[in-house]
Amino acid sequence: MNKNDLRESILKERGLSTVHKEHKSRRQYKPSIKIRVDPRLKTHHMLLVEVKCGRMVEDILLNTGSFSNIVKEIAKCGVSINYTTISKWRKKLGLTFTESSLPSCQGCLEHTDICDAGVCNLLYKLQLWELITYKKSEIHKSLEVVRNLAKES
Repeated sequence: MNKNDLRESILKERGLSTVHKEHKSRRQYKPSIKIRVDPRLKTHHMLLVEVKCGRMVEDILLNTGSFSNIVKEIAKCGVSINYTTISKWRKKLGLTFTESSLPSCQGCLEHTDICDAGVCNLLYKLQLWELITYKKSEIHKSLEVVRNLAKES
């Protein structure tokens, strides 16, 4: 085990991951993103990767980096996988979000009290700040509809 591998293993134990900046010579560290996904969404191949790599698939997909880094990480565990599969897995597990495809609150494993206040905990953990405002307005609109229905009945 060389010096860099030792450093990376210690950082992973402490829940940190390395961030490489292009124009800075110093390394910066950020907390690893930990998100729970409904296990019923996982395919047999995903479960195989989890068993072989000893890590959750969502952890590998979110904290490893680019598609090529994810494929290399999974290949180290002895599982061959294609780049397109990574994209399909991210979509299947709901780990890619845009303004038109925000996460659903129904059945969300990351649901907490701040979600009811209008801040999506999942988007907050992923640090998707611009999407948090869209989700907040969506939550407030749905709450207004519920209030209006309650007033009418």
